[in-house]
Amino acid sequence: MAEERIGISPANAQRRKEEPGTIDSGTPTSLYPLLELTATRVREFLREKEAVFWVFIFPVLMTFALGVAFRNTAPDKTPVAVEATADALRRARLERRGYSRRGHPVAVLL
Repeated sequence: MAEERIGISPANAQRRKEEPGTIDSGTPTSLYPLLELTATRVREFLREKEAVFWVFIFPVLMTFALGVAFRNTAPDKTPVAVEATADALRRARLERRGYSRRGHPVAVLL
């Protein structure tokens, strides 16, 4: 009765359920439409020369240019001041003797 109200005959309703790829069928659908859609989008993208340039060529050129521009630059040395308290001096003496803090070896530069 519900099929008659909608306008679908019971024979058509049964046949639609048996077609592969429909929601009602329960069988997995093919990936072919997805592959075709992806291939079409890639072909469409490759037709636009500007997009290919900005996506693939420009980043490589920019990486090369910045690598050449900054290849001889050494990192800046930052001066650090350490306050010499009694605790810091005692810790430095212990670390010079080979003791480490929390089990990690520490290099002391004085």
